[in-house]
Amino acid sequence: MTPKPPTPQDIISALLKRAGFTRSDSTGGGGAATGYVVSLERAVGKAASVRVRYHSRSAGWSSSPEYVKAKLDAYAKTITEAGWTVEAGEYELIVTAGKAGQ
Repeated sequence: MTPKPPTPQDIISALLKRAGFTRSDSTGGGGAATGYVVSLERAVGKAASVRVRYHSRSAGWSSSPEYVKAKLDAYAKTITEAGWTVEAGEYELIVTAGKAGQ
């Protein structure tokens, strides 16, 4: 049996994890821990892309827009340094499924 190749989401998530960022994991009680979230981009025209967001969950406290932007900027720097193309939005990053120039 041949192992299933990693999805673009798997690759970007692993890249961020190797860089030392924390992934937002499900926790008990229906919540999620603070960290990055990588998912398939389902918008029209972006079928081969992934979405990267920062999720914050802390006892009633929400991260400031400046803090979220700083986290996304750090993620974008790591991803672009690895050769991927990143489109920055206000609350998310869109990463192409292939490296720049491919």
